[in-house]
Amino acid sequence: MKNKNVLIVGTGNMAFEYFKVLKGQGVNCEVIGNSKKTSRRFEELAKFKVIPFKIDEYKDFSHFSHCIITTSSDSLYNVARHSLQYGAREILLEKPGSLFLSQLKKLNLLSKEKKANIHIAYNR
Repeated sequence: MKNKNVLIVGTGNMAFEYFKVLKGQGVNCEVIGNSKKTSRRFEELAKFKVIPFKIDEYKDFSHFSHCIITTSSDSLYNVARHSLQYGAREILLEKPGSLFLSQLKKLNLLSKEKKANIHIAYNR
């Protein structure tokens, strides 16, 4: 994945694990988070600056080759939908992807409309 530009959305434990692997491979990463507590912890562990965000204010995902969404289960759908609407084309979405099957179906339709790929991660 060299020469890739990856956006990690979220600053919890899974985000940190993805970050470690990507940095170890020399991948350029940007990390955004809305929780002050987990963002501070992430910065301390990673020695890397987190960009504070409110997802509705983040309007351009198109300059990232990949987007990894590691937010809380109840916000995965909204963040993924927003990311697709604003240019994300390769998305790795943490499980469960959504709490509702109807939302997963909507994401599937939107990803086809936007010619994007969404993969749901299942690491364990």
